[in-house]
Amino acid sequence: MSLYGMLRTGVSGMNAQSTKLSTVGDNIANADTTGYKRASTEFSSLLMQNSKTSYNSGSVVTNVRYAINQEGPRIYTTSPTDLAINGSGFFVVQDPSGQPFMTRAGGFQVDGATGLLKNQAGFTLMGYDVSGGQNPNAVLNGFANMVPVDLTAMNMQATPTTEGTFTANLDARKPSLASLIGNLSGGEPIMAGVTASANSAASTYNSTTSVTIEDNLGNPITLDIYFNKLGPNTWEMTTFNDADGTAGGFPYTRADKLAPGDPDHLDNVILSFDPVTGDLNSPDFIGFEFYNAGAVEQVVEFDITGITQTADPTTALSAEINGNLPSNNAINSAYTTKSSIETYDNLGGTVLVDVYMTKVTEEQWEITTFNKADADPVTGGFPYSTDPLATQTVTFDATTGELTGDIDPNTGLTSPATTMTLPIPGGQPMTLDIADLTQLKSDYTPLEADVNGNAASTVSDVEIGADGTVQAVYDNGSKIPVYRIPLADVPSPDKLEQMAGNVFQTTLNSGDIMVGFPTEGSNGEIISGALEQSNVDLATEFTEMIVAQRSYTSNSKVFQTGNELLEVLMNLKR
Repeated sequence: MSLYGMLRTGVSGMNAQSTKLSTVGDNIANADTTGYKRASTEFSSLLMQNSKTSYNSGSVVTNVRYAINQEGPRIYTTSPTDLAINGSGFFVVQDPSGQPFMTRAGGFQVDGATGLLKNQAGFTLMGYDVSGGQNPNAVLNGFANMVPVDLTAMNMQATPTTEGTFTANLDARKPSLASLIGNLSGGEPIMAGVTASANSAASTYNSTTSVTIEDNLGNPITLDIYFNKLGPNTWEMTTFNDADGTAGGFPYTRADKLAPGDPDHLDNVILSFDPVTGDLNSPDFIGFEFYNAGAVEQVVEFDITGITQTADPTTALSAEINGNLPSNNAINSAYTTKSSIETYDNLGGTVLVDVYMTKVTEEQWEITTFNKADADPVTGGFPYSTDPLATQTVTFDATTGELTGDIDPNTGLTSPATTMTLPIPGGQPMTLDIADLTQLKSDYTPLEADVNGNAASTVSDVEIGADGTVQAVYDNGSKIPVYRIPLADVPSPDKLEQMAGNVFQTTLNSGDIMVGFPTEGSNGEIISGALEQSNVDLATEFTEMIVAQRSYTSNSKVFQTGNELLEVLMNLKR
């Protein structure tokens, strides 16, 4: 080894240890810096070409490495905008010029001038806008569609109601609104002549009864009900408006079809009975349509499960009417129970919806909704000045008491009844989930009446969930999702390039960026009210500093010795 090589090696060693001491100094200085990642210095040798008879001294090469993938300890705060990541991933932030970066420094605060969430280094937190129920338009391999999280944009927002849930138990012990009861004689002969449905002067029948109802104007209407035996266990039931009778009977005046102002003929229904028990097989209930004097369509429904066929009838046929259905919107409309739901229109105004639940048959209920503002000012209810917002008939399982289906008024078929749609006046259509309604032998019990939307209100607080959802908490207690904070990651985090302000950007060695949401896939979760501290261990740094100091001194001794030998060499010519 030449003396010059010895000097060069000594200088190289001192430079290497100087670099190590610099990283140790930075680590110690940033021991309390939020999100700081420890730097360390790695050494590798650089050798010159040598032979067996000669040796050329080399040097040492340094490489600075950051422990970016090593998670630091957490401390907890009282600020909901202090954020830490439990697991892998980085917050996406941008500098004032709009350049995006990644960071673990989650000490965000509301900037008074802009309302944006910024950390101590001045970087703005980025997220996806989910206000108004929109889905985040995330891009897997880039920062596109992200916007700065702006808390001031959430003030004084009004959100219309678009969906809700109504859950309750309807008392199975309550009576039906209208019913026909009594016995038909199984011993009656089968009518061979003209039946009542023919509406002829020669029409005959086996049994008859009458019932008086009221239309929505309060006018009495008497219905004449006739029964004709068509077979051993089959009967025909035909209904007419008594006012259309000729001398109190057949023929009744009527048109070929229903139309406003026409006389009313209410269609015939075929009844089928069990030959053994005499119980009615089908149908369970019937509905008739007619028009009042004001040309307003009316509907009356009867529970006919109380009609039986026996050989020796002891109970005469009779009809019981407890009032019009709420869907008729009559002054005498009757119902089983009632609730009200508070909803919101487009401007955040409160719209009270009256919900009437009426037992029609043993297993079927009618649910009718009205705008509370349209209620009669005298009665506080019926008749409302507008038609119902929505009406739906639901059916319950007789064994379990759970909802089984609703009846299509056009086809008579049942289909699963899980929702009903209500057009909120001045607002949006609301989908009301009623799937969990039950009919049990217990008092009416509302269990849940929850809707989305909110009145115009100021933001009093903010909540950030583990999945990155930022919710504005308003003065009225409502919570509205407004942003979704994503997490970014790369295949090799330790290969990221560290920039000023504890932010990172990708390099060729780190791999391409991948964007996702917290708690999904390999991404960690966000902890609100917490900060990730630096991953610097002071004890380790002081140890490294002592070792580097001694190594630096040793390398300086090599240089000093080489210098002394060089002086000896220079003195040889004297």
